[in-house]
Amino acid sequence: MILRRITKHVKDQNWFAVGIDFVIVVAGILIAFQITNWSEERQGLKELARAVSALQIDLSNNYFFAKERVAFSDCRIEQLRNLDEQLLAFDESWTPFFRDDQNSSQRAFKPVLRSPSRIWGSRVWNAELARGTFNLMDNDRKNQIDVMFKQTLDLETLEGEIQTLQARFKVLGQNIELSKSERLRYFDIISELDEKSFLMEAIAGQVVWQIEAIGLVVDENDKPALRESLAQEYQSRQEIYGSCVKPITLYYLEDEEVSP
Repeated sequence: MILRRITKHVKDQNWFAVGIDFVIVVAGILIAFQITNWSEERQGLKELARAVSALQIDLSNNYFFAKERVAFSDCRIEQLRNLDEQLLAFDESWTPFFRDDQNSSQRAFKPVLRSPSRIWGSRVWNAELARGTFNLMDNDRKNQIDVMFKQTLDLETLEGEIQTLQARFKVLGQNIELSKSERLRYFDIISELDEKSFLMEAIAGQVVWQIEAIGLVVDENDKPALRESLAQEYQSRQEIYGSCVKPITLYYLEDEEVSP
């Protein structure tokens, strides 16, 4: 209908009416664009809220895993020092060195060195970032979270390298003879393991600080169950690693140390 009016006004050379019709058309288009943008932004905010909620699981898991790695530091140092002391004794005979725990029966060879092995989460962040879901997030916060997840990838890589190095020590759980050169070769592996473990603990400490700065959403009603679970986890870690393991404190549980 508006097109007919414009055509009639042009034929009649009623330029004032043509101008009014043009303004009406432009205004209608602008309003339609505004409504579309508003609708898309509203949907985008809903998608952002959904993604942020899903992200809390990965953040919470990574926070616990990073805390666990830092708490394991003393045990890692104790294990390496004990193994180093026995290696550098330079006796021809070798006394089997291993940790015997409730999980040993599930392995063909008992582990000589033990450390936490976790699946670090970044899948939600990577997937939603690729979709553009986080485009509406504050840039500073988005950058902060992105840096944290890149560091968890570093932790995942280091953890894989550490597990590979530890597997090379399983032969030391057997009755064998070791020459001086073999002992020095294993000492070199221990040194590499020590450096990678130290680096991982340092990055884990940074991840802890970053996640605490980002913040985690924790329901108050869930806190009692979380404290109980944390206490059980602490007991389990002591059974695996020994009394050297430290209790884990979580800031949203008011930094209460959990004892057995």
